[in-house]
Amino acid sequence: MLPLALRTILLAILPATSISHAASLPEIAVVGLHFSGQDEEQARKTAAALVDTLAESGKLAPLSPDGVAARIRGREELILNEAFLGPGKELLNKARVLYDRALPDQAIPLLDRAVSSLESSMPSTTDSRILMDTLILKALCHQAMGETDLAKESFGMVVTMDPALQLNPINYSPSIIDLFLQVHSEVMGRGLGAIEITTATPGATVFLDGRRVGESPTTVTGLPAGPHFCLVFNEDGYRSHGTIDVEPGARTTFKAELTERIVTEPADSVRGRSQQTRDLYTSLGEHVQADLVLLGGAVEDGQLGLQLYATRTNTFSKSMTTVIEGDPLAIAQDLMPVLVNFTTSTGDIRSDRVSAKVLPLYADSNPVLAELLLNQNKSGLLVADENNGSRWYLWTGAALVAAIGATAATLALTSEAPVNSGTIIFNMP
Repeated sequence: MLPLALRTILLAILPATSISHAASLPEIAVVGLHFSGQDEEQARKTAAALVDTLAESGKLAPLSPDGVAARIRGREELILNEAFLGPGKELLNKARVLYDRALPDQAIPLLDRAVSSLESSMPSTTDSRILMDTLILKALCHQAMGETDLAKESFGMVVTMDPALQLNPINYSPSIIDLFLQVHSEVMGRGLGAIEITTATPGATVFLDGRRVGESPTTVTGLPAGPHFCLVFNEDGYRSHGTIDVEPGARTTFKAELTERIVTEPADSVRGRSQQTRDLYTSLGEHVQADLVLLGGAVEDGQLGLQLYATRTNTFSKSMTTVIEGDPLAIAQDLMPVLVNFTTSTGDIRSDRVSAKVLPLYADSNPVLAELLLNQNKSGLLVADENNGSRWYLWTGAALVAAIGATAATLALTSEAPVNSGTIIFNMP
């Protein structure tokens, strides 16, 4: 038997060693799963259960949504802007290179795609500068091609969004500035209108065309006729948005219904949703300071997908998809040990488990993630104990998927996984 003194020393050292070992495990952030039909309480229970399952693996140290909230506090809007303005900004940068190389004809298709991407992101962001920069460069390209009418069209969109904008003569030629001033005069000459923004409860923050204009209720006057992007949100993260067409001499009322927390509207196509997932989790991963991020949820009717994102290497793992035949949470928990084995001891993804494919998740169907990114008063996200409540079930098609005991699922390990709210009233004086 060891001497008493030595045994005492070992007993004192072992717990510290154990703690040190746990602290050295790669960290994985848990931000819930994407499933339509789950309410906030159900989503929190799911996240809590996943945290427990990952902790039980002994290979990864899970970071709960509460931990994620603490790390990204104050950077939520930055994460959203980076995620949803990123694709358009990338296209803009590529187009700039082509324009600088005197290839405006090749730049224009990229700019068209950038405008489309950035306009679709306006309901999710509070920054319109990249969109206006894109429109200005598009005007320059069209003018360089001798397409003055198309150049004026792009400048017209800029003036409609920000009639106070002026082009710096240091950066633009006199002929371009003259054309811009001509368009400015034409747009303002069509007449001005106003938008009145109201909410059921006053005090919501109002952004119009990417600029903060006050708190609800508020009326913005002197607006050029044409479409304007409106985003309204309260401190609890509930949002409403709309594209409002202003008519000359008219006052348009936008009644913002702050009933949902929606990170962004999901894309219509599988490819588009996959890109949204990539952009959202890449941006989140840059700020959460964890080795890995868990993502998953419904990818199509009756199927569940799980995947990992490694923040240091900016890579996604192969996805695991399975037909849901039972409790989707239980299925996710059963698949977790396989997913955990995709990782290395340093928190990266094994080279044979890296994939270029990203799950096409529905960005508007994860209440936990929405609360993390939108709720300025978030605290105590995991208020629900999974053991004290019933599991939640997923509605797929016309039938309710019920828990029937052990998981009955067909697992597919593959890298080929398929990838406006508010009311507008026009009032004529």
